[in-house]
Amino acid sequence: MYATLKSGNSTFSNNSFLRALRGAGLAPASGDISGRLAYPETLDTAQLAKLRETLAGIAKSGKGWDAQGAERPLTWSEKLYLIEALAAVDAARGKNFPDAAALPALEIESLELAKLSRALTPRASDAPFAVEILKALLDRAAKGPIDADEAGKVLAQALAAVKGGDKEAAALDLLSASLKTPNGAVFATVAKSRAADALKEAGEAAEKADPSLKAKLLAAGVRQNESTWRPDVKLRHFKVVRELAGADAKNLARFEAIAALAGVPAGDTPGEMAADEANVLLLAGYQLFPGSEFNESLRAAKLMPGAGNTLVDYKQVYTRAELEAIRDHVRALAASGRTPGSSARELNLNEKILLAKTLDRLDAILAARFGATAASAPVPALALARLSMELSAGKLDAARALKAQETLLAHIAARPADAADADDILKLVLESVEGTPSEAAAYRSLSAALKGPAGKSLSDFARGAAESRAIALAEAAEEVIAPLKDSLVASGVRDGESAWRDSLKLRHYRLLREEIAAAKKTAAAQPAAALAAKLLPELEALAAAAGVATGDAPGEIAAELLNGPLQEGYTVFPGAIFNEQLRALGVMDPGSNNGIGDHKQVYTRQDVVKLKSFLGSILASGQGWEADGKTRRALTDAEKEAVETAARAADRALAAFDVNPRQARGFGMIPLAPMALAALPSVAPWMVFLALGAAAAYVAWRLLGKGAFAPEAEAPVRQSIAASTLGRSRRVELTARRMATAVNGGSFRSRFIGAGGTEFAEARPYAGEDRRDIDWKTSAKKGELYSKSSSSSATCPSCSSSTSPAPAASAPAARTSAPPSRTPPPCWRSRPPTPTSASARSSSPTASRP
Repeated sequence: MYATLKSGNSTFSNNSFLRALRGAGLAPASGDISGRLAYPETLDTAQLAKLRETLAGIAKSGKGWDAQGAERPLTWSEKLYLIEALAAVDAARGKNFPDAAALPALEIESLELAKLSRALTPRASDAPFAVEILKALLDRAAKGPIDADEAGKVLAQALAAVKGGDKEAAALDLLSASLKTPNGAVFATVAKSRAADALKEAGEAAEKADPSLKAKLLAAGVRQNESTWRPDVKLRHFKVVRELAGADAKNLARFEAIAALAGVPAGDTPGEMAADEANVLLLAGYQLFPGSEFNESLRAAKLMPGAGNTLVDYKQVYTRAELEAIRDHVRALAASGRTPGSSARELNLNEKILLAKTLDRLDAILAARFGATAASAPVPALALARLSMELSAGKLDAARALKAQETLLAHIAARPADAADADDILKLVLESVEGTPSEAAAYRSLSAALKGPAGKSLSDFARGAAESRAIALAEAAEEVIAPLKDSLVASGVRDGESAWRDSLKLRHYRLLREEIAAAKKTAAAQPAAALAAKLLPELEALAAAAGVATGDAPGEIAAELLNGPLQEGYTVFPGAIFNEQLRALGVMDPGSNNGIGDHKQVYTRQDVVKLKSFLGSILASGQGWEADGKTRRALTDAEKEAVETAARAADRALAAFDVNPRQARGFGMIPLAPMALAALPSVAPWMVFLALGAAAAYVAWRLLGKGAFAPEAEAPVRQSIAASTLGRSRRVELTARRMATAVNGGSFRSRFIGAGGTEFAEARPYAGEDRRDIDWKTSAKKGELYSKSSSSSATCPSCSSSTSPAPAASAPAARTSAPPSRTPPPCWRSRPPTPTSASARSSSPTASRP
């Protein structure tokens, strides 16, 4: 019995049950109330009988105790406990003392309904038994007054047990009969609640079978909104649901009869039906507008009573004049273009759409409930809202959607202030025309609108629309063109296998078009490629009209190539040490954060050279930083890989600043005539003068027509340096580890190749070397630029000195995975002549040019 007694003390408040046991001598006078010793350790048959008597006495008195120890009526939970405790005492006495004399049965009036509940609890799914309990409950109610709250609890328990089963109809008929008796009112509250639940269940079942019914139930005022049913049920609502649900509304007619007996109003007068339907609209306005300012505006116009903001706080019956006044109030609010209240602001599109819907519904309610009436006049401020409503309803095909876009753009041109509402509408238009022949025309129309007075307010939407559609076209092409994704990664349009660039520039649109056009396509890939070829130029034009940068400048290309690897450097080094080094270097803004967008978006050539030198010094030293930013330690593998990747990106970024070879030819033609005079002494003088004249004429043409001698900064930038070409570039600027100690001729091969030598070695295609190395004679013969290299014998510098200077800290990193060696180069005395092929030069250090 210990557990039963302890549970009793928990059920009654403030240890009052334990005190009652102590008063009856059934518990020690003292002891820790949370421990076992506070309760009797043994109970003989007499003590069990006394405990039974004590429990029965509490039940018969109908009194428990509050937290202060004062008497008050027993609660429902206390009555249920007493039933359980009395049953436990009888079971313990019968089990442990079978020879004890039987005790008389207990009939305690205050526990009658609790006994019914206790009997039904373990058999909650037994519908026939629940009907029997219901009969007993109704019989008890017929005999005289009973506690309405307790009767309602038992009734709810019984109705839940028969819900949806074949016994439900019989139980409902019993309840209907009971509600007609004098004491039937005790069941009204529970009966009304169960009927409302049944209405909701039938309506939701009907909506599941036919989703279009939700809008009808909302318009009829049966629903409060899209997700909630109205709390104040009326008999008319049962009729509406029964008509819409049909045969699926099982037992709903019985619940309607029960609701009528329980006092639910009919709600079928014109004023009541108008209130049902209109109040749902007004509540939606209250919920959408900030604070309670919408309702306060109704109260200020004497169109809403009280101070509450729930559905039942609006008027429950409207006259025609009152409903017309509400309609005029909503129309005036829409025409003002501002929200109500002291903190008024411009209406947003969602608010305008709600007001447009409210006006339409109020007109329909007035016509349906009070006969023909004049519709509210159009409100110009709601024109775009109504267009959005039409598009959202899916009423427009592609051609009509394009016409809707023209209407929208014309409206915005006349009323630029409405441009803020256009984004959502334009999105619906573009969704309607996507994949249709009208799509390209939609982009052209939007591009033209961007040049008008409202263009600035539309530019953000246009930029995002162009970018998202271009990426969608590319992804569709990637699905049917296997190597395309790799090509886009290599060209820099993609950041990786699973990510696109944060924002596309015009150059990327062109790269997308070029890569898709250049990819090898199967027959299945042709439609996607054709669609991309058709739309990408339009999307590029749209992006250009929206102000998207071209991205063609070398500094912008350098930023694309560098910022990803630099961000990876920030990621692998501790804290923000890597970015702090970049800030100290002057290639990152001092006050910037540490996201990829916080790096420079345009680099100068000097910036890139600084970066390359900085990265090379890290690799040369092989050291990174501890978290304090001062202590140096060996690079981790991840740090080394990140720095090497950034160094390779710096090499490619430098390539973006290279001068166009066509310009180099223009510069190189200038000394052609003097070179001819010096190199060909046997040529007739008239030929020399002819060559000089031709050179002068060419120089004049370049100066006056093409600006060949303009400063390098003014030289035209190549308009399409493919990122894939830059990715294949392997030119690395290398610096000699040791300077020559003598320049006089000797018997040893020199480290000087090119202008520093005296003997011609070979002519090779020009690859961006010093222009002074261009071999003009060979260039003239071949029709393209060639450079020359030469070699000479010189004293081996490494053999003439016992010490060698350490490599400069700014020496760039080699393109191999390992950092440059600090060991001085060996003596070349025993080596064969240095090879001068392009492959040898790419891996051999060269001396600085004079």
